[in-house]
Amino acid sequence: MTVNDCIAITIMEECAELQQAVSKSLRFGLDKYNPLNPEKSNAENIILEYYQLQAMMDLYIRQLDLYRLCSEDKIKQIQEDKINKFLNIQNYEDWNGQVYEQV
Repeated sequence: MTVNDCIAITIMEECAELQQAVSKSLRFGLDKYNPLNPEKSNAENIILEYYQLQAMMDLYIRQLDLYRLCSEDKIKQIQEDKINKFLNIQNYEDWNGQVYEQV
């Protein structure tokens, strides 16, 4: 296994940990915490897992020299496009009654 393989596997593990942190916050609430780790709320755990994932992604992209493929403007455009796509889908789901406000 190469170093890049190890980084890729760690990225997959970090994705799963972020997924679990978000799931726990939905099930139990952002302000709640894991009884085995009471010093960190679910919200704090999401932030921790997000930045751990981001760190590994940055390392992977640097290792593979992928930053050469995207300018800062291109990266910002990709992010804006994703947010706009989500908001458009969200508006459609709201219109269809698929999404509702919390009470």
